[in-house]
Amino acid sequence: MTNPFRPESKFYLTESISLNLNGETLFAVLEHFRGRQAYLRCSRTFEIRGLIEFMKRWKSGEILRKLEYLKIRLCFGTEFEGIPEILNSIGVKQIVATKTPPTHTVLRV
Repeated sequence: MTNPFRPESKFYLTESISLNLNGETLFAVLEHFRGRQAYLRCSRTFEIRGLIEFMKRWKSGEILRKLEYLKIRLCFGTEFEGIPEILNSIGVKQIVATKTPPTHTVLRV
């Protein structure tokens, strides 16, 4: 996919999408997506800064409020050195295997 659909397209109302995108198209598609799951594969034209900004906006609830699962596969060959930069920028914390993992309790209604 090289060009996103129009913002009013019913395509964005699907619950799950799986797309191959270039870096410029990735955020344009996600900006309008209203589903719960997105599986994306990106080409070499991908920009790390764009992903960091996108993740911050998603994390803050500014965009994609229904999105529960996002998998982005970056096609850079065997190694991609930007992962620590991305994780640090969006505030991901490492879980230590020897400690009790965090829990979340859901109230019964």
